[in-house]
Parts: sequence; C-alpha cells; structure tokens
Amino acid sequence: MTPLLVKHVNANDNFAFEDYALAA
Repeated sequence: MTPLLVKHVNANDNFAFEDYALAA
C-alpha cells in the first residue's frame, strides 16, 4: 500500500482512495 499516493487521491475522494490503492 502507498500511503502517499492514497493521501493524494484521498484529497479528491475519501473512499476512492482505497480503490485506487488496490487497483494500483
């Protein structure tokens, strides 16, 4: 898991960040 990437995506979507981390 990439907390840095997740944080960036989190700024856009609170829940999408988790999906992005899994997809990435």
